[in-house]
Amino acid sequence: LCTIGTSRFGARAHRGFWFLKVFVLFAVLISTMFIDNDAMASYREVSRYVSCAFLVLQNVLLIDFGYRLNEYLVDLDERSESESMCTWKLVLLFGSIGLYAVSITMWVFEGQWFGSGDCAPQQTIIAITILMSVALSVVSVTRIAPHGTLLTSAIVTSYASYQAYSALASHPDASCNAT
Repeated sequence: LCTIGTSRFGARAHRGFWFLKVFVLFAVLISTMFIDNDAMASYREVSRYVSCAFLVLQNVLLIDFGYRLNEYLVDLDERSESESMCTWKLVLLFGSIGLYAVSITMWVFEGQWFGSGDCAPQQTIIAITILMSVALSVVSVTRIAPHGTLLTSAIVTSYASYQAYSALASHPDASCNAT
């Protein structure tokens, strides 16, 4: 709260007062042990719905990061005087290919670890992740999305694959969760 404003005190509070910050952090952590269970149940319900907005915000930030990184690497390539084969655009291409390779590897492992037998919800999560990732990646390189980039699609695909793994790994049924 002290750092909300752009004042001299706010800047000093942001950089200093570490003893007070650590003390308040531990006080908050210890005080959570005394919170009533009904309040935690309410917190769980609120968190269930707010987490969707948080995931959307994370995706927006990753898309912004992907566009900025793409623009930065393309700008480095255009400013470069080198005519060699190793350019910044190759870094961009191989970074995208690497992220897609990691995502495809994750899909294979997700299918092996979580998608076998009578695990229809897990198979659905895996299938939706793959179909949406492929569809959005194809759209990003067509004329439908004139500012779409392969790197941004690769970043979002790898994040979606990680989120699918995280959801699948938290399933409590041992027959549908090999981990």
